[in-house]
Amino acid sequence: MRKLFSILAATLFATTMFAATAPKATFDFKDQNWNFPTTATTEAKSFVNGDQTIVVSDGFKGMTTSSTDPTIKGVLFGKKNKTISLPAFSFRTEKILVYYVDGAGSSNTKHNIFVGETAVSTEEVGCKVTTEKSYSTFEITEAKRDAGTVYILKVTSDHNMQVSKIEVYEDESTPASVYAPTFDPAAETFEVDVTIALACATEGASIFYTTNGTEPATTAGASTYEYTNPFTITETTTIKAIAVKGADKSAVAEKTYTKLVVNQYEVKEAIEAGLNKGDLIKVRGVVTNMAAKGTNFATYGSLKIYVKDATGAEGEFQLFNCYSLNEAKFETTVPAYDATSADWADFTSVTDADGHTLKVGDTIVAKGKYELYNSTYELQQGCYLVDVKEGTPPTPTTFDFVKNEYVEYTSDSYFDLIMYTSDTWSYDPDNGFSVGEAGYALVLNLAYTDMADVTGNYTSEDVSFDPEYSRLCYWDGTSENLVTTALQSGTVKIEWNSDKSGYVVTYEVLGANNVTYKGTANVTPYDEPEPPTPDTTVEVKIDDALLDNSQTDQIGILGEDATGLWVQIFLYTDDLQGDYTEADFGGNTSIWFDDDNYTTPYKGTVKVVPANNNGYVVTAELLCYDNTLYKITMTVPGDEDPTGIKNVETAQKVIKAIENGQLIINVNGIKYNVNGAIVK
Repeated sequence: MRKLFSILAATLFATTMFAATAPKATFDFKDQNWNFPTTATTEAKSFVNGDQTIVVSDGFKGMTTSSTDPTIKGVLFGKKNKTISLPAFSFRTEKILVYYVDGAGSSNTKHNIFVGETAVSTEEVGCKVTTEKSYSTFEITEAKRDAGTVYILKVTSDHNMQVSKIEVYEDESTPASVYAPTFDPAAETFEVDVTIALACATEGASIFYTTNGTEPATTAGASTYEYTNPFTITETTTIKAIAVKGADKSAVAEKTYTKLVVNQYEVKEAIEAGLNKGDLIKVRGVVTNMAAKGTNFATYGSLKIYVKDATGAEGEFQLFNCYSLNEAKFETTVPAYDATSADWADFTSVTDADGHTLKVGDTIVAKGKYELYNSTYELQQGCYLVDVKEGTPPTPTTFDFVKNEYVEYTSDSYFDLIMYTSDTWSYDPDNGFSVGEAGYALVLNLAYTDMADVTGNYTSEDVSFDPEYSRLCYWDGTSENLVTTALQSGTVKIEWNSDKSGYVVTYEVLGANNVTYKGTANVTPYDEPEPPTPDTTVEVKIDDALLDNSQTDQIGILGEDATGLWVQIFLYTDDLQGDYTEADFGGNTSIWFDDDNYTTPYKGTVKVVPANNNGYVVTAELLCYDNTLYKITMTVPGDEDPTGIKNVETAQKVIKAIENGQLIINVNGIKYNVNGAIVK
């Protein structure tokens, strides 16, 4: 009988305790009775479910579903300062529990309960469901528990929240006649000296406190101090405080502030310190490059930052998915950046949502948990910057090149400029570099628009910065392999030298190491030098030429003189009349001697003037690679069929050229024969 009574008593006690701790109000978001939107809201809105009403701020994104259990649903909102406001309750509130959607939250989300703009609980960090914890508990400050208070759930960091349910618990105790003191800051850890402020919501109350963990008296003396101004602590300290008004006094409030010892390392020190995974540390280094995955960057603003030792020692450290100062989101204005891409993109500069700019070369300090991932030393995901010092732009390095070459690729639209600091280096297009002593080589792969003359100004659009083509190569004389550094950007200017035996190259390029390399080099072509003046002048007179304007951006003028010399001049133009120089020539401008032999111009002029009957007279002077100056006069008929050819032999020549695929059309730098095949 005694045993049965014990069981009944235990059961009754458990039932009573459960009833006493049941929520007074529950807001369940697992279904769509709330009629939440499917797209983000642009203004604050109210939503009703039965007799419950909540108000959400702009940026509310509607329903969300668990990644592991589709039956677990909730609401998605954020980021910083986005809110859900609960209705006023008819009871005093002790605490509010916020439950999360499994797999959808962020371990970095900061959030708290507010009344107006005032936090009335302790900020929580993280909202991912785990086996240990699927909710945050917000104990409401005693002075803000009164019935009729409107509580607001607010995100306080630049992250989203996914909430499945909110429970509100009643405070059934009798309100205190004097409220207990509160502490500011609410955070219970600090790294540097922290200043503590005490307050009491009871008007006219005095506050007495201790800093040695003992109970405070209601008057000053011994270890009890009367609070008049904020005070500073430098070590881990337990503070106990009591408020007194007349004969009434509050409950004793207590908070322990724990000083964190977070060691700071240079990159090389951190690598060699023998740290354990998860150790909280700071790492100081110089930013060498940054990268972000498009979709992650667009959503979270997280960035991989690579740093090297600020002291100059060797070593590299990765800050994985790092956040900016104040945990603001990183942003970018790089035009090539694709926010929808799942690939990694590199950046030399980014700006966070608070306007802080971070760029390659800056010295930074980041705080986070240490990890050795495979062979990469890093701070784990969620680390963040605590200090940024703007770097000094690197001093440009000027190379004294003693040997230079021009190497044309198989396509006449690309060529390499190769410059060496050692005269023992050489380059073969088929076999690559041959080196004999320590030194550098700078390789620039340039593209030009179908021009036989390579002179001109080249920008990033014309230079391939792929390290397979353009790069800086270094050999120290002892290592087995060349060290190759990719290039990021640059400009190149190429001019003929005084006797046209080669080129003068003025360059300024930025390496992946954030160092600018610049200088001037004299480059001798890999093939025979170009002739400075013609050896021969040939007069070409064509009375019956063909005008081909089938291409919208290019017009061809083709004809044959009495000796069988075949001339084709292609011009980039919409209106044929005018004066033309090398920049206006199509890539197929050439002089043909027979079906297989031809020469092309590296400089020249063309003038087109209208003639009678809608025709044209074309005069040209083309200095070609066979060292001959061709002075050409071509008459283009202007009869009813201005594109026709009356001369039967000329027409047969054109037909034969078409059949042999010798007429070539240039479209945006790509050459096609009349059969549509690409001509290399």
